[in-house]
Amino acid sequence: GCPQAGFVNNNLDCDDHNNTVHPGAVELCNGRDDDCDGLVDADDPGVNLGDVQMAYLDLDGDRSGDPNNPVVWCEDDNPPDNISWDNGDCDDGDPLVYGGALEICGSNVDHDCDGISGSEDECVNEGTYEGVFTIDLVDPVFNEPSDTCTGTLTFNIGLDQEQPVIGDVTCSYGGDFLNAFPNPLVGTIEANVYSDLNVWGQVDLPTWDWLFYFSGDFVSPSEMQAHFDSSQNRLDGHLFNYSGDLSATHAP
Repeated sequence: GCPQAGFVNNNLDCDDHNNTVHPGAVELCNGRDDDCDGLVDADDPGVNLGDVQMAYLDLDGDRSGDPNNPVVWCEDDNPPDNISWDNGDCDDGDPLVYGGALEICGSNVDHDCDGISGSEDECVNEGTYEGVFTIDLVDPVFNEPSDTCTGTLTFNIGLDQEQPVIGDVTCSYGGDFLNAFPNPLVGTIEANVYSDLNVWGQVDLPTWDWLFYFSGDFVSPSEMQAHFDSSQNRLDGHLFNYSGDLSATHAP
């Protein structure tokens, strides 16, 4: 016959004191096992997606996650360690491999995760580069050069360093500012290079607390060209517009 009132013909309910808890219920982020499958909150793959955040596991620390390893947690909880919002990593065991990474010519590794490796892809040559560094000072009133600082730059491209481009710059003024500045001006260059071979970085000249942000391109796997502009900067009691150029080629 039929079960008596208050009874059913199964014993699957894991909390018979709560009518919202039963097999088939929606798992919510509330600290209990709503659907009686032994899994609670975000540990349950059937959790209500409106209650959780999702990112991707990033075990190699390159700030790009494994698309095959999503990580979810309840909105009110702290996010777990070793995650990334980005899911462009095709090898989460190698911190030099991720979507948009720099591709090195001659390598058999697909660093930028586009399915093409080494010299078959857009790439740059690893090693030392040497070139020219200039800063032009222009009087904004008369719109003509006041002086030019001309010098050299040297940098190294390597995937095994914090920035793909790290190096040094130096230049000296030879005209109006020959006696106004210590010569030469010596500084450093740091930059990132992206999979489309765009380069973005900075030149730091600490003597005069100058920091120039430049952008450019690798016009070939062995040649970089970049430029910067900075208007209305005060120098030696005067306002000047600055512009500058960097160019370097691979020195095998």
